[in-house]
Amino acid sequence: MINESSVHLQEVLALPLFESSKLLTTHEQLSHLVTSVNVMLDKEIIEWIGQDGQVILTTGQIFEKLPATEQIELFKAIAEKNVAAVFVKITPYIESLPPEVIAVCSEINLPVIDLAYEVSFTEIFSTVYNLMFER
Repeated sequence: MINESSVHLQEVLALPLFESSKLLTTHEQLSHLVTSVNVMLDKEIIEWIGQDGQVILTTGQIFEKLPATEQIELFKAIAEKNVAAVFVKITPYIESLPPEVIAVCSEINLPVIDLAYEVSFTEIFSTVYNLMFER
């Protein structure tokens, strides 16, 4: 549910917390509205994504043993849930997401951000929700 406390993804990415993070997909997707933050520990989260505009936090560990084709299917399923963006702690779990995965995410308008390892999920929750509550 989009509401008055929603913020744009570019506002979230402008926070000092994300200075060391890197947007991997094209830059046209930064107007997505963010309504909440959720953590993805496994592929089953797809069933639990309810409202539009969620930011999904995860690690490269999920993608470690998935071939690129399955990664693409996972990101497509996430995009179908109207997720605002996926933040992935790529290192130290994997070297990178495959270029074809990034290309598909750009095509389907799903922002993927390489999240710096030292940024804690707890810090993201508090910082993003504080930004939203200031609304």
